[in-house]
Amino acid sequence: MRLICGLVRFDGDAASAETVDSMAKALIAPGLAPAVRVGGDRQCSLVVIDFSATDEGAARTLPQGESGSVLAADLRLDEPGELGRALGIADVEEERLMLAALERWGDDAPARLLGDFAFAQWSSKPQSMLCGRDIFGVRPLAYVNRPGVLFAFASFPRGLHPSIVDRRLDEAALLRRMLRVSRADETFVQEVRRLPAAHVLTATAGGVALRRYWRLDEASAGKSALLPGEAAHELRSRLELAVASRVRGAGPVAAHLSGGLDSSAVSVLAARGLRKRGCRLHAFSLRAARPEDYPADDESPYVEAVLTQEPDIVWTPVSPPRLVETLEGRMDADGPWILEPELPDGTVCRLAAQQGCSLVLSGWGGDEGASFNGRGCLAEAFARGQWRYVAAEVKALARLRERSWFSVFRGVVMERVLPDWLNDLRRRLRGEAAGYFDIARQLFSPSVLANVDKELSSSHSDEGLDAGLIRVNLLEAPFTSERCETWARFGGRYGVSFGFPMLDRRVVELAVALPPHHFVRDGCTRRVFRDAMEGVLPEPLRWRQTKFVPIPSMLPATPDHRDALLRRIEAVAAHPLLRTNFDFDRMRSFATDLSFDRPPVASDPRVPRAVVLAQVLACAAYVEQHY
Repeated sequence: MRLICGLVRFDGDAASAETVDSMAKALIAPGLAPAVRVGGDRQCSLVVIDFSATDEGAARTLPQGESGSVLAADLRLDEPGELGRALGIADVEEERLMLAALERWGDDAPARLLGDFAFAQWSSKPQSMLCGRDIFGVRPLAYVNRPGVLFAFASFPRGLHPSIVDRRLDEAALLRRMLRVSRADETFVQEVRRLPAAHVLTATAGGVALRRYWRLDEASAGKSALLPGEAAHELRSRLELAVASRVRGAGPVAAHLSGGLDSSAVSVLAARGLRKRGCRLHAFSLRAARPEDYPADDESPYVEAVLTQEPDIVWTPVSPPRLVETLEGRMDADGPWILEPELPDGTVCRLAAQQGCSLVLSGWGGDEGASFNGRGCLAEAFARGQWRYVAAEVKALARLRERSWFSVFRGVVMERVLPDWLNDLRRRLRGEAAGYFDIARQLFSPSVLANVDKELSSSHSDEGLDAGLIRVNLLEAPFTSERCETWARFGGRYGVSFGFPMLDRRVVELAVALPPHHFVRDGCTRRVFRDAMEGVLPEPLRWRQTKFVPIPSMLPATPDHRDALLRRIEAVAAHPLLRTNFDFDRMRSFATDLSFDRPPVASDPRVPRAVVLAQVLACAAYVEQHY
């Protein structure tokens, strides 16, 4: 795990060592003692904070290139040997390889790199800073730019305030967060920006210039000529390589094990790879107690199937909190992320660090790519006149799901072919659950909604009938990198980094290229991934068709929990920055209705309302604590 920060002055002043030291200290959580390396000159100071090393015997300076440029990087390269051969150098030390690539290829270098990275390269001639992030934003980077005065960057915004900027709330960004339509470059602190994934930035005295250096190829999406068996074999090979690349030289490794297809596949492949070198995987699962008076179906049987198949996995269950408990802890100064170590994300990182693990693997990114559920695939086929294929798949899906063929056809074809307004009307008439965006809008006051940017409605536009383009849009959406950054935020407090094999460029490019019928075949969704994982996943898990409500025990099951939610709402109503923003009668109505006397099913309209209410109240709690 590494974090980086730095400062360059363009106004003739020196980059104050005191300021940069303050920036670095803001990134280091209490109780950690990482190695800190510094480089640069009078005008610029760069810092790398390395949690995998200690100050004793560690190098104290940053690498310097042949041209004199200096690099600060948080990185992990997938193919350092291949990169070294392309550069014609034998050095396989990753920092020096990256610096050599940047000096050789300039801002074209990131497109040639496979791996996860955030970097800043200072060149005193011609006095410019080049920054970049990996294609899915696995490694975070934020910055402040004041043309002609300074440019500063840090892995997280907290490294920039109060040393560089005063912390002032960006209310529009917070509103977009509550509606899940955040911009790729915004933070909740005014003047602090995020460098978007797959972008490079050049900072000079005249300002900053951003450029997107990579994106998925929309033209080839869904156009692969691979047969289903060939696609499954290739996907298996690439995912094995992606997992191996991340555990290489990592020491003890941990993983999320939810019982779903993605995390289970990553865990099994990692466990087998580590076993070959005499190591054991440490796995963590959210597993709640299930009292007799409130039994709930969850993912436990599938977790147990993996543990039975791979008995040397060191397994640790993590107890999830109640929904109310997630709103009562300390919030990060950068945004609505709860810092309490007892909450699941913090617990996983804390226990992983205690068990000697510096890396946690996750299955995040699979749903959007390799294990795509086929959203839009049958609608696209219907629009293209492939009616025989659609009819066969609808009948097979109806048989497996024990539903009528018409209800399946309506869900997988009609709802995507018909206009949004007609689908919305039908859902309202049937009393079906609305989506997150529509539910969240109900909680805001008319005065706030009147001022919402036009982009909010455009962000809620129809996905269309191109299943390949749907995958591209999902993978390139800001939420993909936001989730990676959230885990990095928790990991940074314990010196633990995260790896996402499903977001490996080699895996994603293949998944996006596969045609729709690879994902929906013989009545089975996610088919190509299920085929690829033959011999990896336990058979009951590989062919599972159900998806339970995640952590049903978190939902408010008793009047006490409901009353606690109502108290939180009243606290929000009393805050001067918040009291005019919400429809508090609607919020109270949502909370009053959230008493479950039996385990909820995913189709229960109260479930998305509970999720929305929790997200909105978490954002409100952040404002209460920090503004």
